Parts: sequence; C-alpha cells; structure tokens
Amino acid sequence: MSDMPPRIAFPEPTTLPVLRAMAAVAARGKRSSPDVASFLCDADQDLLGLRDELSSRADAPDQGPTLRIAHPKPRVISALPVRDRIVQHLVIAATLPRIYLEQAKPAGVVALRRSARTSPAASETLDG
Repeated sequence: MSDMPPRIAFPEPTTLPVLRAMAAVAARGKRSSPDVASFLCDADQDLLGLRDELSSRADAPDQGPTLRIAHPKPRVISALPVRDRIVQHLVIAATLPRIYLEQAKPAGVVALRRSARTSPAASETLDG
C-alpha cells in the first residue's frame, strides 16, 4: 500500500487564475497584516511557486505562529501562514460542493434534475 495520501480531484486547481481567486479570498480582511501584504506585493511570483509545489506534490504546511487566547476560555490557537490559507481555501472550494451534493441526495438529485430542464449550469453540475 502506498504511503501517499489519496489524490483529491480538483478542477484544475493549479491554474494562475484559480490561485489568484483563492489568494483574494484568503487575504480578505487581512490585507494590512505584514505577512499578507508581503505576499500580495509579489503575488504572481509567489503563486507560481505555490503552483509548482502543488503540481509536484511537494507542498507541506508551515508551522504558523501560536497565540494564547483567554476569552471565552483559555486556549492556544495557531494561525496559518498565507500560502497555507490559500491551499485551505482551494481544498474547501474543491470539496464542499461535492459534499453538499452527496448529502442532498436523493431529494437534491430530483431538484437538480428539475432545474436542469431550465438551467444549463445545473445540468452540467448534475452530469459532472
């Protein structure tokens, strides 16, 4: 048995436009933080590097800073670095629709089939 984790079927996740969109989502509300601002200054170069790492499966999560929080209860949390937040949003965007469709069956399939009669996008979702 292989030690490699199973591959997730992404819809071309390593294209630069997809990575730019995920970077925008990951940076939302955090553009003024130093690590995000630094990443965004040279975003295309950083995203090309991330794309190469993802394509070769060489990307590994970095250890982000840990923070002590006291409210509502004392605990330690970790913050993801920018690159890891981009990958996190990429994974969520690729897997969440599939999970939603699986949980919505069989009633969801009926609704999709009905909407497929009038919407080409719903038909593609149902067939894909």
